[in-house]
Amino acid sequence: MNNSSRAAREKWSRIIEEQRASGLTVARFCEERRIPASSFFPWRKRLKDAPAGPAFVEAKVRGVADGDGGGVTIELAGGRRVMASRGFDRDLLLEVIEALESAAGARA
Repeated sequence: MNNSSRAAREKWSRIIEEQRASGLTVARFCEERRIPASSFFPWRKRLKDAPAGPAFVEAKVRGVADGDGGGVTIELAGGRRVMASRGFDRDLLLEVIEALESAAGARA
């Protein structure tokens, strides 16, 4: 997701949450904020239907064995582990974790 898409999602997430918290109808909220309801409703649906983003996960630090090169082991939900050595490809690791978490969510 590029930065402008991420910024738009964050902006609309805030707007939708503000409307919920306001107690106002969508029509009244949009009227007061001068937000087109024709934009509000599609964004609300898009964000509702979107898969949840990554949740906070507690990281557990364990001792590092001598000579292992300073790698890291990431424990995911369900006891799955991803191990990466020093010099790993960050983008690839993020893709692998996202795929594993999506697969776990589909099974839940």
